[in-house]
Amino acid sequence: MLNSDEQTLTDLDLRRSGWPWPLRKAVTDAYSYALKLRDGTVVRFESADPDSSGLFATLHDPEVLAPSSGEYVVVDHSTPNGTQDFSRWLTMVSNQRGLVVRVADIVWCCDYPA
Repeated sequence: MLNSDEQTLTDLDLRRSGWPWPLRKAVTDAYSYALKLRDGTVVRFESADPDSSGLFATLHDPEVLAPSSGEYVVVDHSTPNGTQDFSRWLTMVSNQRGLVVRVADIVWCCDYPA
């Protein structure tokens, strides 16, 4: 949730900002959720917080999975080692403070993925 000194967004505000119901539920009920981004990346997470605009969500305890297309997401760091597994790197760097995603890039979201 937002700090008490910041303006708190209501469920209606989040709904108007395009938040699907499972993502809204994740703001108040830490559990098990998953969502898919427009680029095919699937993220499992335990809870979420909106930014002050409602346009972005911070996903807490994220686990970034390979895109459903079966291709690996890689990023070229221009190092002698070449490309690295981006999804593994993203999970490592985002676990401390969460992973911020743009709500408009969410294709689907579910509560309690099997």
